[in-house]
Amino acid sequence: MKYSSDVYFIYHQDDKEFMEVFEKLLKSNGLSVWDGETTHGKGLIDSKVVVIVMSTSSTQDRRCEDEVSLAYISDTPIFPVTKQTFVELERTLSFSMKLILAKINWMFFETEEQRKTNFTTLLSSISSTLEQVTKEQDQQEEQDEDEDTPKAWKTRLHSGVPLRECKDFWENKFGDLNEVPWVTFRKAFLEEYDDQLKEKFSKEKIDWLTNLLYGDILLMRNIITKHTYETFCCHDPNEPRDPDRFFSRLLSYAKGTIAMRGVFNMESTVRLDAIQKLGQFKTQSVIAVLLDLSNDKDANVRAVAAISLGKTGIKSKRVSQRMLKMLSDPDRLVREAACISLGRMQIESAVPNIVQVWRKDIISHVRAAAEAALRLIDSDRARQAIQMTEVISSEIHKLTFD
Repeated sequence: MKYSSDVYFIYHQDDKEFMEVFEKLLKSNGLSVWDGETTHGKGLIDSKVVVIVMSTSSTQDRRCEDEVSLAYISDTPIFPVTKQTFVELERTLSFSMKLILAKINWMFFETEEQRKTNFTTLLSSISSTLEQVTKEQDQQEEQDEDEDTPKAWKTRLHSGVPLRECKDFWENKFGDLNEVPWVTFRKAFLEEYDDQLKEKFSKEKIDWLTNLLYGDILLMRNIITKHTYETFCCHDPNEPRDPDRFFSRLLSYAKGTIAMRGVFNMESTVRLDAIQKLGQFKTQSVIAVLLDLSNDKDANVRAVAAISLGKTGIKSKRVSQRMLKMLSDPDRLVREAACISLGRMQIESAVPNIVQVWRKDIISHVRAAAEAALRLIDSDRARQAIQMTEVISSEIHKLTFD
């Protein structure tokens, strides 16, 4: 991926003067800052890091919130800066903003002393992050990530505290058991993390998080196995066991879900930019939530999810199976999107299913999309299917008009 700038600013117009102070500082130290006036989402995606100017204006601005969500799902490092106190800002923060920015270090510039000290700290932090982003990008080009485990399940903890060898949630609550009923698991979860949950969430949001855990992660199973739990936690046996790994993974997954739903909401101010550039977002948190959105009640959202999955280029079994299912969606735009995405991903195993769509779908646009998909796949099997169907169609035409 080629970046157009080092830094992108998220800010409200009321804070432009404050933002320009930072912009001048960064530019004077050799960093490039995105200066476009349109297509903000594209500018964010094409930048290496994001600085968000937190204020009572920006926290209540829909565009700023959408851009924070977009930064999160695109794995763009975020640096919040503010000249207001956290107490002033907290009451204006949405649930989404609180969750996404919870573990990120904020830099305060309320006093002259803070400004002198924190300007240097901010510049140093951004510079070191830019070096890391460049390094990770080079590594990413050399190897693909594991396609079957959502990145939200694998996100490393951001604290610098060394991991301790001790029991985690399952071992503490269930010992050597290999499976427990969901009601038992739920009760233990709410008891174990009572303080942390009440600190971060209202009762309504605790219910939402519990439902997310049951529906998305544990797949609404009445019996929860240790294998499912371990898969979600994604523990590396070569590393020390983190006692809080389960809760940390759950919060990461919740952040990804909240951010993705915000970005791809039909009223989102950055949705179209996100869709157009989503081929660059090959993180597994994106894949996980797109798979979830592909089952949305809204046909437009399902179509967007199908297009977006195709743009990522991830060919995991979970993705291809979901796309095959979408070929029989009641909505014709969803079927079209699924056809084209399967074609773009060159899923050769999908050829028989696409052929059936080409032959049987009653909507001509869908049949055209299926034919285009077969040509995009361009395998021996696809070419044979195209040739056979064309021959049969030609013979039928002759019988009809001769």
